[in-house]
Amino acid sequence: MQLYLFIYQREGDMSNAIVSVGSQNKMKVAAVEDAFKLVWPGVRWSVTGLEVASGVAEQPIGYDDVKAGALNRAKAALEHELAGGADFGVGLEGGLINFDGTSMECGIIAVIKSPGIVGIGHTAAIQVPPPFVARLQSGETIDDIFAKDYGIEDIGRSESGGFMAYMTNGGIKRREAYRDGVIFALARFVQPNMYEE
Repeated sequence: MQLYLFIYQREGDMSNAIVSVGSQNKMKVAAVEDAFKLVWPGVRWSVTGLEVASGVAEQPIGYDDVKAGALNRAKAALEHELAGGADFGVGLEGGLINFDGTSMECGIIAVIKSPGIVGIGHTAAIQVPPPFVARLQSGETIDDIFAKDYGIEDIGRSESGGFMAYMTNGGIKRREAYRDGVIFALARFVQPNMYEE
């Protein structure tokens, strides 16, 4: 119960909590809900996706831009007029990140709890096919490439699991990858004393 006392400062009700997600992508909202329920199964979570601006390109390139998009989304979600006094704001941003010369698709997750305590997590990263990289760098998105080249519309919102599932024959779906990234971001709140400087 000590953990819940740290996280939920709301008077009178410690069994309900509100999470505002900076996206209306159903897969991302479901991944956030899955993560919070796994980390704190004794809490009744109300998780809502809201349309907010990321402040970065539709296909962000580089760690700094992807992280900025996640942070911008989390902050905007927490402050949104429809957030209803949310306990947490969550931003999820996927993009192209260079890891020692290899271009990878990776999601970065930011979780913000008022008053500004921030947890950061990452999804697993998957190598992007070299023919895609130049196109992504020129402004296309993975959704664009799959729609044009493979006839698959909105792969990023696909119930089949998205780009990650397509590339791994369903071995890992985007929802699972983002769920795990959110859980990593929640470590900041699960073990708060360890993060004190």
